[in-house]
Amino acid sequence: MIYTLGQLTACVKEYCAKLMDLMSADQELQNGIDGLQAQIDDLNLGGAGYTLDLTMKTIYEEQVAGGALNVNGTQLWERNSTVTRLGEGRYRVVFNTVHPDGVEYHISVSGREDIVNRDNPKVTVVEGTKTASGFDIMVTVDDNGTGADIFEDNPWTFGVRWPCQVVENAVLIEVVEEPEPTIELGAPANGVLESDNFQDGNGNAPFNLQVRNTTNTDTTWQAVVVGPYATIPGLVPGPYTLTTVDNGDGTFTHSFVGTTLLGDFDNIVITGGLPVPAGAGGAANVDLYIP
Repeated sequence: MIYTLGQLTACVKEYCAKLMDLMSADQELQNGIDGLQAQIDDLNLGGAGYTLDLTMKTIYEEQVAGGALNVNGTQLWERNSTVTRLGEGRYRVVFNTVHPDGVEYHISVSGREDIVNRDNPKVTVVEGTKTASGFDIMVTVDDNGTGADIFEDNPWTFGVRWPCQVVENAVLIEVVEEPEPTIELGAPANGVLESDNFQDGNGNAPFNLQVRNTTNTDTTWQAVVVGPYATIPGLVPGPYTLTTVDNGDGTFTHSFVGTTLLGDFDNIVITGGLPVPAGAGGAANVDLYIP
């Protein structure tokens, strides 16, 4: 699809707003990010693509909560957990998923007190019950003496924070794809150019390509070699350009084009290392053209 700059801006604003709304939910956040990236990937402005570079950070948000709403310990409620009443003033909390920080998480608890009786109920975590999967809660009131506090049902709540990834910064980056190389052939150089003693690894010989002008007139030149090697190591620089194209069949086309005219009855020699794997060599494997 082709988008105007205005459409692109509107698209980014829309999805960034959605990301802000999704920050508190890991999976929804990831879905939003993936959706935004897919939308950006579809953009094509003048042949340029775009990628979204996101800087993420971890924050802690309350993901698990629950408790009892009534004074008799009934009407239990829960979020991403299961809350079970074990007995008078005794409750068990089990997370739907194991906490990623193991037992190193903070538990927030609160209670609700009758303004008339003011028994001061205390909501605490039972010692030795805290695991990565949950914990036990006890609700007690003072015994007004020297004995242990008394278990008593009262309204209470708990909350546990969970780590989640949020977007700290988003940068839209233009990615300009390099076009695939192409080779344009000139006119056949019959009667004008010849190749002598071509070698490209055959017989363990290093690369050697000679192009000779057989006429008394300066000429442009192009030599095209097809071989099983993707690169030619150690090529000695000279007045030529080299374009290589993968033919997709295990062979590669290498096109040498002169950047200066080849003088009358003159020749140019291009040398390099040993191509791997080796080619077939011989003048029959060099095609010559006048670009």
